Amino acid sequence: DPFNNKSQNNVNSNMDNSKEVSATISNSQDSDNILNEGKNDGALDKENNKEENNKEENNKEENNQEENNKGKNNKEKNNKEKNNKEKDNKEENSNSDNNRIQELWRNKAISDTYEPGSTFKVVTTSIALQEGISTPDKEGEFCCVGYIEVAGVKMKCWRYYKPHGSESLRQALMNSCNPVFIGLGEKIGVSTYYKYLNKFGFFNKTGIDLPGEANSIFLKENKVGPVELGTIAFGQRFEITPIQMATMLSTIANNGKYIKPHIVKKIISNSDVDENGNRKVTEIQKEEGEQVITEQNAKSVLSMMQSVVDEGTGKKAKIEGIAISGKTGTSEDGVHTGKYIASFISTAPTDNPKIVVLVTLYNPKGEGGHSGGGIAAPLAGSIIKEVLEYLK
Repeated sequence: DPFNNKSQNNVNSNMDNSKEVSATISNSQDSDNILNEGKNDGALDKENNKEENNKEENNKEENNQEENNKGKNNKEKNNKEKNNKEKDNKEENSNSDNNRIQELWRNKAISDTYEPGSTFKVVTTSIALQEGISTPDKEGEFCCVGYIEVAGVKMKCWRYYKPHGSESLRQALMNSCNPVFIGLGEKIGVSTYYKYLNKFGFFNKTGIDLPGEANSIFLKENKVGPVELGTIAFGQRFEITPIQMATMLSTIANNGKYIKPHIVKKIISNSDVDENGNRKVTEIQKEEGEQVITEQNAKSVLSMMQSVVDEGTGKKAKIEGIAISGKTGTSEDGVHTGKYIASFISTAPTDNPKIVVLVTLYNPKGEGGHSGGGIAAPLAGSIIKEVLEYLK
């Protein structure tokens, strides 16, 4: 039946449409479910993100706290180091200040040792005269060729480039000729030389009335060979105190008899006065030792030293109207240091000595150079002049 077929088709069609509707509804429900799931997932993600953010914030706070603590610790550490450094610097400055104060108070004349250099040729001269090895004015007794060979070692004169040639002992002292005194040391010998060093007081403290006195530095006698004795004979490679050196020349000026140094000659009291108004005077007794060299040899040494000032290396110490006996010296302040000591040992007046003056200039840097004759001698001459005028 066409009608029925049509009806059947409509039914079928409606059924198909119903299926489509059903499918559409189903699809719509699935979409809702998907959306809901998406919403739920989004909420979950949001929650997770929130947790992550909170976690990051917490981590950030912890890191900041750690950084703050670290910074605080570093700051405390730096402050502590700074305080320690300031404390160390303060202590160092304090020690430096104390050292400077001690240096100002330090009496170099008795507490420090130095290498005397050519001023010590006075000792070698005295021993040579006393032992009869040489005389002051024998012409041509010595001949300087610029060097002398000792035990296979060539030892130069300071003026090796222009040798002194023929000399007497007086002329050798005037010229400060090293080879002559090296040769004299060789003739004197170690044992005899050391005997006189002891007599002149170089192996002992002088006992001067001041604290902090040092002693000399010499090689032991059994360690001294020909070369060592040669260097000692012209004043190098050993050290003495300035007061020991001044005492040696005081001994020669005292007619060759050892004399102990003192600070004052007498003490005049301000409070202890007698009934007549006279103040009490305490004399410091003169303390003499043995006769080191004879009176005649002592006068000969002073005479030769006067020639050093009148015509030799000590001419810059010369003062008109005053007979001065002196000897120049230039030595190293340590070995291979490039530093020098310029010195001048003297006594005046030559015929009746009243004073001994020793000038030592450590590492001089002025225009006058570092030779004892150039810069120490004129200073000594000025001191002698002023002191003798004061003593009149």
